[in-house]
Amino acid sequence: MVETKTEIKFGTDGWRGVMARDFTFDNVRRVAQAIAEYLKSLPAKARGTGAVIVGYDQRFQSDAFANEIARILQGNGFKPVLLAEPLPTPAVSFLTLREKAHGIMVTASHNPPSYNGVKIKLEGRAAPEKVTQGVESFLDKANPVRDGEVPRKSFRKPYLDYIRGRINPRPIAAKLKRPVVVDYLFGCGIGLIEELVPSKKLITMHDRRDPLFGG
Repeated sequence: MVETKTEIKFGTDGWRGVMARDFTFDNVRRVAQAIAEYLKSLPAKARGTGAVIVGYDQRFQSDAFANEIARILQGNGFKPVLLAEPLPTPAVSFLTLREKAHGIMVTASHNPPSYNGVKIKLEGRAAPEKVTQGVESFLDKANPVRDGEVPRKSFRKPYLDYIRGRINPRPIAAKLKRPVVVDYLFGCGIGLIEELVPSKKLITMHDRRDPLFGG
């Protein structure tokens, strides 16, 4: 019996699938290897330094999926840096500019808890269609190659400093006359608002990890 591979298609902002049905470790490895093959096919200038920022959200196994992607990139000669903690997708977009790197984010955005996904980031934005189509062209040829442990690094402070450089939070905190409720919705932005706007007026809720998002 010939095993048929799951069809993987990138949509408007990445590939998403139901975990344990479409979004499996085997398929994530296929995607990671296809990304590596696509990057290797680019001219040296477009490949850049070979650095790749790999981020992840609070969903079930997102950290493990991200680690697997990073190991495959490392096995292909790239220099992946795995985030030390979950951060929002815009943080990875920012880091592609700051670190002069490509970026990969493991997240399914607004989809239900049973989903997960992979987004490709470059130059501070989502990868255009020509990039995702290029990655898709390598999916059937992908033969994943993995390496050992990948270095982890915290970029929480640089991300917060970047935001502070564009929004001065002190006047905001000073103007809070009444309590303000911050609902983190169990997401990967937990704790960021309190660090940006330190105020006793802030009341947080859903500020812990829950892969079911309260469901």
